Amino acid sequence: MVNNQQLGSLLVARKLISQQQLEKALRVQKQNHEQRLLGQILVELGLVNYSDLLRVANEELHIPRAEAVMKIRARLKAQAKAFSEPTEDAEPESAMGSEYAQPGKDFPEVDLGEIESLPGTRGDELQLIIMIQDMLVEDELHDSRIFIEDGLQSFPESKRLQWLQLWHRIKTHGWVHFINEYEELDVQDKQNQAFQILNAYQFLATGQFAKALPMLETLSGAGRKGKSYRLYLLGYCLTKLEQVSKANEAFYRYVQENKGSENRWVVTARGYLNSNR
Repeated sequence: MVNNQQLGSLLVARKLISQQQLEKALRVQKQNHEQRLLGQILVELGLVNYSDLLRVANEELHIPRAEAVMKIRARLKAQAKAFSEPTEDAEPESAMGSEYAQPGKDFPEVDLGEIESLPGTRGDELQLIIMIQDMLVEDELHDSRIFIEDGLQSFPESKRLQWLQLWHRIKTHGWVHFINEYEELDVQDKQNQAFQILNAYQFLATGQFAKALPMLETLSGAGRKGKSYRLYLLGYCLTKLEQVSKANEAFYRYVQENKGSENRWVVTARGYLNSNR
């Protein structure tokens, strides 16, 4: 297993991050009781992109899985650009309505680490999932949709691919598809926090704050396991419901759990708190 010092030193040596940025990410990791991987934190802070992490793992650390993912992604992306066209019933990305809130713009995007609570995968399925996650981080929505649909044909029972498909629906405002696919989930799946947080996102993005609130209150409580972004979502929802005191509490907890970080959401939450003193 690659330790933090080894990965961090390689990223600094390649000038992908500075020593100061590495130290900042390590502080954030320590504040989260080291429950999140260093690479994940660096991506969330916007200090390095997912593709660069895979490339370092491939070229410097000789991790076979990373090498396979990079090769498969390059081959499949070339095939998609050469032969694939959008299906007629897909939501065109250019038609995403401005009346909806947008993850990444109005509130944080989901932590892709949520997927880890779903049944694990291996082999080709695992490589495909890693590649799709990379595409979604980079907002390559057309290509990722193609690979999700192809993946579900090969692995129709994959809970992780189903989760990625629902997240893609949210990012492209495909609400009809989202609702239908969410309703098709097993009762047990709907009780999993990974799927519940996506349902809360759907309610937030479509302005159904009263429906989102009880879900977010539960999801931001016990069992959150360091996923502090859920607290920001709760604060955002409470703000929309004009529950200022409770929103202040949620944003304060979010800021406290992210001390040392200056990402846009921490700055925004801090600004909200200052404006309501």
